[in-house]
Amino acid sequence: QPKKASRKGSSLDQVIAAIEESYCDSNLSSQVLADRFNLSTAYLCRIFRQAKGCSLTDYINQLRIARAQEILRDPSVKVKDVAGQVGIENKQYFFMLFKQTTGVTPKQYQIQQRGV
Repeated sequence: QPKKASRKGSSLDQVIAAIEESYCDSNLSSQVLADRFNLSTAYLCRIFRQAKGCSLTDYINQLRIARAQEILRDPSVKVKDVAGQVGIENKQYFFMLFKQTTGVTPKQYQIQQRGV
């Protein structure tokens, strides 16, 4: 059991590193990650949720929104360009996800940052 647990932990560390390295790739998914690490998608999603307390997709989206917030701190950035920079091709989905996560639209967030 301990050997299996340590292998699971190192796989998870590698998966997290891969996510942080390629979150801006719009093709990044649990399937792509599972294939890359020779794991089943169901197993990867299960161990990820157990370790992180959230789904793999939620983790990727949280990372993307956090990066979008960093990008939006620059007032010269056009809001419409940010979605693609963080790996979300569908701009409407990006706006919805951003607002759901932060409570404000990307434009409102960018305006708020100017006042800080």
